[in-house]
Amino acid sequence: MVALEAEIQKPKPQVRHIDEAPMAKGPPFIGNVREMMTDPARFFYNSYCEHGPVFRFKLMGRTNYVIAGADAAKLIDRRGEKNVLRSREFWEGQTEEFGAKYSLVRDDGEVHERLRAILKRSISRDVIAGRYAQAVGILNSVFERDWRPGTTIPVTLRMQRLVSEVIGLIVAGAAPGDYAADIRTFIKYMLMTKVVQQAPDIILNLPFYKEAKRRSFEFAHQLIEDYKKTRRPPTNDDRADFIGEVLEAHEKYPDLVPASDLPQLVLSPYVAGLDTVANVLGSALYALLKNPDIMARMRAEIDAVPALDEAALRNMPVTQGVMMETLRLYPINVAGARSADIDFEFEGYRIPQGTRLFCATTVTHFMPEYYPEPEKFDIDRYQPPRREHMKPFAFSPFARGPHTCLGQGLAEILIMLTLAQLVRKVDVRLDPLDYEMKISAVPTPGPADDFMVHVERYRN
Repeated sequence: MVALEAEIQKPKPQVRHIDEAPMAKGPPFIGNVREMMTDPARFFYNSYCEHGPVFRFKLMGRTNYVIAGADAAKLIDRRGEKNVLRSREFWEGQTEEFGAKYSLVRDDGEVHERLRAILKRSISRDVIAGRYAQAVGILNSVFERDWRPGTTIPVTLRMQRLVSEVIGLIVAGAAPGDYAADIRTFIKYMLMTKVVQQAPDIILNLPFYKEAKRRSFEFAHQLIEDYKKTRRPPTNDDRADFIGEVLEAHEKYPDLVPASDLPQLVLSPYVAGLDTVANVLGSALYALLKNPDIMARMRAEIDAVPALDEAALRNMPVTQGVMMETLRLYPINVAGARSADIDFEFEGYRIPQGTRLFCATTVTHFMPEYYPEPEKFDIDRYQPPRREHMKPFAFSPFARGPHTCLGQGLAEILIMLTLAQLVRKVDVRLDPLDYEMKISAVPTPGPADDFMVHVERYRN
């Protein structure tokens, strides 16, 4: 009875304001700019280990708030009335810079759900169904043009060019060509100024940025006009047609997909390819070159199939393991950018409505309780009986919750197909051989521009 009374009288843990959360160490004013621009995933993990699941950090004089780990992933997964987070504040600037009314990344609730329903098929794996041979042909032509034996090439730049052509021709019907550099410049500095706020808005008034933005919009309008002139409505009901479905959505739902939003929508697959898919491929190639035993296993698996098609990719556990381990160890979507929709409590802290948060869900990627020897590139983690990624909230490569990446399925197919054909077609080595990859997180984490390989020969 005494014990029960003591338990009843035990004071509740004090709930503190999030402004009392520990602050990550960093220089005055600039704070943790260097860590955020080089390797934000490791920065968030190290800060989590030092401070726990709630902490703060400085960025150019501004205080930023982080919730991290499995409980943060659980929170961001909430939907409907239980959802306490929203996206608008972080992504408002990008939407305005595009001159758009709505945005899939910015809007929440009913608008977001309607946009996802309309656009889901147009950027799903249905886009590439039945077109694997065409994609392989495009890849081979790019390898023969840009990956020539005897040359040393910058991996990040060549991966971006490679992916933009494959995505452009397969998804939207046109490669961006010289526009690719403009799209990347436009998106890079827009994100740096309007989303992560690592650079001042004055950049948006500089001639190089204004010209990149102008040419990006020019390409978007060109895509739309060319489609209207030369493309017929698809006759194969099983094949998704990206530009056609975007224009059809505009005609059917002009309130939700107005003309002002079309440039943002038609550029979206190029934006995704230039950074996210290309960065995953670059990191995967580096990991394979650093782990020749895994490269040998992958090459044997690929050489055993006569053609890289949908059936083959479904039965390639080594290639799939390489992709998944790359997404774990070199995450591209390190933290979801959200704001508190209401006042709520998290891990002993009160978070007021409107507080901007980085939800560092990939912290679990580096935790040994989820992944033994987390710094080891181990592609067998994902196969039975281990299946380490199946632990709750252990694996968050494409974000979580209502804003989970809509093009995840297509991205996975493109990563596996491109990497498999590269390994099948080309022999490369690191240049220099002892190179250690550095991460550049501007705008999306991936290999730095100094990652080079020497092309030795074509295998077949």
